[in-house]
Amino acid sequence: MLLILGGLAALAHGPVLVAEASVGDHGILARAGLADSTAPAPLLELSTADLFRVDTVGDEPGWPLSGLSLAISRRLFGIGGLEGGKGPWPYRLQNLVLLALAAIGLHRFLRRLLQPWIGNEQTTEASRTAAALFLLHPLAPAIVFSLSARSDLLSVLFLVWAAAAFLRGRQDRKGVLTVIAFGLALLAGLSGELGLLLPVVLGFSEYISAHRYRKRRERLRTTVTTVLVYGGAVALTAFLRVAETGALPAPGLVATVRALDDPEAAAGVALLAVEKLGVLILPSNVHSTGVFGTALGGLLFLFALQPALVAARTAPRLWGWLLFGWLAALVVAGFRGAELRVNPGHLGPAGVLFAASAVMCVGLGVAATAVSGVVRQVRPAVLAVGFAVLAHGNARPLAESARYAGEVKRDLVEARQRHGRDAAILMIDSREPVRGVDPLGPEVAALLHPAELELTVLTEPAFLALTREREFDELRADSLLVVFPTNERRVRGVGPTRRSVLLGPAQPTRGIKGWRRESRSPDLDVEALSIDALRATAPVGTATRDGVLRVEWRATAPIALPLSCEGTWWSDEPVPVVEFDLSSSLAWRLSDRVRRAWFESGPATLGQVELLEELMPLGPAFRPEPDGGDWYFGMELEEPLASRVLASRDRAAWRVGLLDLYSFEYVQIDGTVLPSGTVLVQDAAARVRSFVRDTGGPVAWHLDLLVDGVAVARAHGRRIGRLGSREE
Repeated sequence: MLLILGGLAALAHGPVLVAEASVGDHGILARAGLADSTAPAPLLELSTADLFRVDTVGDEPGWPLSGLSLAISRRLFGIGGLEGGKGPWPYRLQNLVLLALAAIGLHRFLRRLLQPWIGNEQTTEASRTAAALFLLHPLAPAIVFSLSARSDLLSVLFLVWAAAAFLRGRQDRKGVLTVIAFGLALLAGLSGELGLLLPVVLGFSEYISAHRYRKRRERLRTTVTTVLVYGGAVALTAFLRVAETGALPAPGLVATVRALDDPEAAAGVALLAVEKLGVLILPSNVHSTGVFGTALGGLLFLFALQPALVAARTAPRLWGWLLFGWLAALVVAGFRGAELRVNPGHLGPAGVLFAASAVMCVGLGVAATAVSGVVRQVRPAVLAVGFAVLAHGNARPLAESARYAGEVKRDLVEARQRHGRDAAILMIDSREPVRGVDPLGPEVAALLHPAELELTVLTEPAFLALTREREFDELRADSLLVVFPTNERRVRGVGPTRRSVLLGPAQPTRGIKGWRRESRSPDLDVEALSIDALRATAPVGTATRDGVLRVEWRATAPIALPLSCEGTWWSDEPVPVVEFDLSSSLAWRLSDRVRRAWFESGPATLGQVELLEELMPLGPAFRPEPDGGDWYFGMELEEPLASRVLASRDRAAWRVGLLDLYSFEYVQIDGTVLPSGTVLVQDAAARVRSFVRDTGGPVAWHLDLLVDGVAVARAHGRRIGRLGSREE
């Protein structure tokens, strides 16, 4: 039986055990070493503050016992294959062992919890089934995969063993076991936030199962005593954390409470809770197992509940109370992280459902064993196999996301070796999930540990918007290494191939910036980053429908991108004009210095061709007027822009871009032209306020007039000058 369960566990968690290191792994192991990646500091030199920093998440410090566990593992297993690309399998194997020990503890706890209610025979089978399902749950690979989940694993491990010891001590009247439970409670509180739920679990257990047939008044008294005593133990660990770090004792729970401040936010949290319940019922990553996984999850859920529906006919009151307790436990277990979204299309944050998945397994274990006979053994086996298959499907996207992170690391190392280690790095990445899992996350700079320079990751539109701001000149003043994706795909890989280019300080454009009549330019010496647009005219009467729509060029930097840009004809009066938005071309921005430009098609004879430092300005009157959460732009255009806009109004569109110059987060919002002629951009003011609230800004904005999808005119500016300002 144990061999079969071990085989199913290998099937369920195998892909994550052999996966490469994730971005979070790099950060945690770097902090666990407290030195560099090859020579960690001696364990005795680590202070308590160092242990709190090991499994830091964002700005929130971690927990000392989980930090100590990772620090010890770091010194036992080294870098776990991080440099060799084999993945930190020893650490993940540790996580799997801890999960198995937690499953055994859950089994022992449930035997004591359920025995007064459903009898010895079903209790034994239900507790075994729940433990097996907990080990094989489809969301469990996310816990085994992530080293940051060590705190949740340890806190749940100590929690269930403390509960098992407590209940046995109370039921068998063995005081030494309640003392052991008190010690385990301290360990649970020092391990992670889930340990803070222990007083609730013990109070619930005391009331319903310690001595079920005593009077209610006596049970209430002992329940209150239990909550106070063990709550004091947990409160002591929380006080130590606050005293050492100054951080909140339960950041996840506090964040959830804050998300419930106003009714609108509370309604959003309620919808997210319903969505999470759907994930617990159908725990399948749609990017991996697809419709098959969703159907299998639904069938397994109904298959597990069917015996309970039969049993409820003969004991409706008992099963009604069991259902009520199950749902109440789900609410309590799922309260932490209620403001976070987890859905079948994005199971990356599924670790937040770890406690809720344990409660779900308890309910399914009790329900699946409700009917006696052979089916009491067969049904749990079918559920275990089904869960292992779903877990394997959910584990593969995690492994692919880690592989993507490994490719990024190797590309960054290669770029630094080619261009030197002294330049700051900007990496352009789509920041899209890999099969529903975010492969990079906030700790992407840890890929270059030990990192002397900051690594910034931003999307291509954000990078292009940044190149139009003065902050970009400051970034490249001492050289800037830009790592960017190409259109080539790896032969055996997850992401695109990446190349790099080193951008130095701004250099002036030398020579001419325009020419006449010819479709091919003379020799140029143009700094691409100083030129935002190209405008060309054609002789009067030239047919523009099939005219020049693409410009190509030759540059000094070999960047493995097509050196071309599309333009659009957007005016025929008084002469035909074609406009190219070079500032929105990644190939142009990374071309360093342009030596020649030409048009492959279009009119044989051109009028004037100009390289411009910016697109045609919309005029000083185009400034946003906030109203609630929206922006309004008055349509006040001067000639010749007004006539050109009027001529191309059927092909025109308006779009606002917002770039947070602190985080480099970028959003685009389409505008709507109202009957009055005003341009409405919904939620723009609200997004600016959100940026400022999170980072302090400033926020650069631009409003583009697009014709056939190409920007032909632009207004720009800034909102929020300094941290703490509330201009919006």
